[in-house]
Amino acid sequence: MNTDHKCITITPVTIPQRIYHLLAGVDTRDALNCQQNTPNLSTADVVGSLNLAIRRLKAEGFDIEQGKVDYAALRDNEFLPDFRRATQHLQSFTLDQLQTRQQKLAFWINLYNALVIDGVIHFDVRATVNEIRGFFAKAAYVIDGYRFSASDIEHGVLRANARHPRSSIPHP
Repeated sequence: MNTDHKCITITPVTIPQRIYHLLAGVDTRDALNCQQNTPNLSTADVVGSLNLAIRRLKAEGFDIEQGKVDYAALRDNEFLPDFRRATQHLQSFTLDQLQTRQQKLAFWINLYNALVIDGVIHFDVRATVNEIRGFFAKAAYVIDGYRFSASDIEHGVLRANARHPRSSIPHP
């Protein structure tokens, strides 16, 4: 990740997570959307611009016939910088503005999918995310002052802090 720009975040982690982060080389002060400060937008504007960016990302990078994301096409796509600028607004996004369960679920599912795609491109994954040690902990966005990794979103938010299937330790 970009080591020149760190986000100031709140990242609650357990001792086993700290050990894992240390072994995997995860810097919890860094995230994919920490490149620069952006002006605060209203919640509706952040959600709207992010949804538009995600839809465009899917339209330009999803191969419907094969049912796969074309990461090579997205790496070189002129739209990628616009998508990343949209994610930067998440730093000041207020999560409390999402009121209904349906709004929250749609937000987190779309964000998880976009984050994984962004992480694959950012870390230059060629075949599998297993090429990057700790990929799901390293791929992260700062949202409302908190660092959310792909693992945090999947297991902490969407699975309600359920433990990872291969772990005996529940997600914090």
